[in-house]
Amino acid sequence: MVFEKQVFNERRFSALDVRKGVVWFLFVENAQTGTTFLRTVLAGEQSGRVRKLKGFVKGSHHEPDACFPAAEAFIRKIGREELEELAESFFQRFRQDFGWKRKELSCTHDEMGSHLRTPDFELHLSLVQDPKEPRLYCQRLELSGFESFDVLASDGFARCFHGHLDTVRMHFRETLDLADIIDAWEDNPEVAPLLDYPSDISSLRVRPSDTRGIELRLLSHEAEFRQVHGGDLRSLVLDTQAMLKELGL
Repeated sequence: MVFEKQVFNERRFSALDVRKGVVWFLFVENAQTGTTFLRTVLAGEQSGRVRKLKGFVKGSHHEPDACFPAAEAFIRKIGREELEELAESFFQRFRQDFGWKRKELSCTHDEMGSHLRTPDFELHLSLVQDPKEPRLYCQRLELSGFESFDVLASDGFARCFHGHLDTVRMHFRETLDLADIIDAWEDNPEVAPLLDYPSDISSLRVRPSDTRGIELRLLSHEAEFRQVHGGDLRSLVLDTQAMLKELGL
């Protein structure tokens, strides 16, 4: 976290550098618009049937038929073994791929998930109920608290998180006026057909185009860029950077 605060105070740029076949990127402030990002999160998720979780007991347990807090708590409880096994797997990968020592790493578990801390970032693993299909769970992975974005260019990072990341989430320093953004983008004939938003203008979605496989979900304080057809970290970051530039964020 300290690195992020220092960077936002001392440097004003967006940088993109391809190194060792992996993209290193730092989104800080767009020189044209002055949009500042307070926090960058890399994320991904996988889903599956609740009945496939190790803690699910056939004959005693039943898959939820609706989405509600008790159902999500049930999913977290019966899926805790899988989550802790995944956390242990990442702990061992960190030792192997990054060469970190025991005293440099920590791995803890609680009722909300598993947490791993490294010298360069924090990893949070959690299980939630799929908000659209109650019989499915979502296993979520979030990387944040980057002490140095150089780690993204390492071979170890590429090996460790290959296939796990499909989303870049960026938190803004200042609140965005979504109405103004929509008005400006609707004047662009190429972007306008891709826009979806509710009447209260509480959010904005930009659907993927024929040339870009990234979907943007925009709130007043946050932007989320998600790969819809798969890919790797390099293409995720390149497409996100290109979309930021195209949309003037």
